[in-house]
Amino acid sequence: MDTVRQTERQHTEPPPIIFGRSKEAVGIRKFVDIVGHVSQTVFLSGERGTGKDLIAKAIHHTGRATKQFVPVDCGGLPHDLVESELFGHHRGAYSGAYETKRGLVEVASGGTLFFNEIANLPQSLQVKLLRVMEKGSYRMLGTTAEIYVNTRFIVATNADLKDKVRRGEFRADLFDRLNVIPYKVPPLRERLEDVPELATHFLGKESGKAFLPTTMLVMEQYGWPGNVRELQNTVERASVFSNGNGLIGPELVEPYLAADCLQTEPVDQGEHENEAFIDTLVRKTFPEMERLYYESIMFKTRGHIAKAAKIAGISPRVLGYRLKNLGLSGLASTLKES
Repeated sequence: MDTVRQTERQHTEPPPIIFGRSKEAVGIRKFVDIVGHVSQTVFLSGERGTGKDLIAKAIHHTGRATKQFVPVDCGGLPHDLVESELFGHHRGAYSGAYETKRGLVEVASGGTLFFNEIANLPQSLQVKLLRVMEKGSYRMLGTTAEIYVNTRFIVATNADLKDKVRRGEFRADLFDRLNVIPYKVPPLRERLEDVPELATHFLGKESGKAFLPTTMLVMEQYGWPGNVRELQNTVERASVFSNGNGLIGPELVEPYLAADCLQTEPVDQGEHENEAFIDTLVRKTFPEMERLYYESIMFKTRGHIAKAAKIAGISPRVLGYRLKNLGLSGLASTLKES
């Protein structure tokens, strides 16, 4: 399916829903409601899998629902055709250009053009995009005629774009033009209270299935390094392999989450000690393994909450919550006194 047909299909889709009751989720919805009615460029940053594309769609539907939403994956565009895809070409502009084709910038006029992973946009096209954003016009390949558009831009990336500017990999003037309304999307580990609502949504009422309370507890205490996308994959996988009674037990999610837990920064031990440590973990149940994992990083940091949270890849607030649930809330003070 080509991009134009895809945008026509998306044009008929209902507006996306941002689930969650946490202050972070409420903050996202407030942000969407405010910026959806303005025309300035929105710059979404944050880790992979946090739902930046969903937020972009929600912004578009808030203010321009009757117009086109055109997503562009900057990392997926073929380098030899990227200029033609974005800005179009006139018939005969190059070998193989048998007919005139509108670019995605024009297709999105009046609506929204969403650049996902904008850091991957070739430098050769960054100056042309800058011109469109500043003057509202451009020239398609093979013609000198100006095409004027009224396109709203939303961009997203999980890269450090400021660092790319410092290294000369991204134009500073384009970054300034993109960074009008910046918003950093929070990772799922900072809004764990939203996990039950998100997981239930991904499972779907029509499935006729449900999570056991112990399963939900396991998911609420996990760090989700892959964020909302990882949660969705976990729920869908568990649903496929659930038994006939429709109840999803913790055994359907623990092995995958346990494996991901072990991918966080390891305890500072020798290679053989690490292997023995992992062998010990895989023989234990998930709660035992989780307790041992947090004990180890607390001992490693001598009870320093901020350092331990950094190793675990979670916020100090979430770490404190997990230590309390595991009966380890007094461990930090004990280690500091020893």
